[in-house]
Amino acid sequence: ITISKNGLLVKLNVDSTDMQVNNNFINLDVPPEVREGRTFVPLRAVAEAFGAEVNYFGYEQKVEIKYQDIILEMWIGRNEARKIKRL
Repeated sequence: ITISKNGLLVKLNVDSTDMQVNNNFINLDVPPEVREGRTFVPLRAVAEAFGAEVNYFGYEQKVEIKYQDIILEMWIGRNEARKIKRL
């Protein structure tokens, strides 16, 4: 799995807890995996590698990702997400 944006290169391998960010290696809590034909990556690690701020609100079971002027909100167990553009 390779993701690149604005000169940043992130590489992950399924079933490996090593993530490469440019020339640095980071040990992940959980590896990327394939389930029912879909690839799942550790979202917090990937988002933070690109400079995003990730927060988890346990009482709402909500994940919030802030990146530049965008806020993404997602809820555990729900098939919905919301994108908010900050002013």
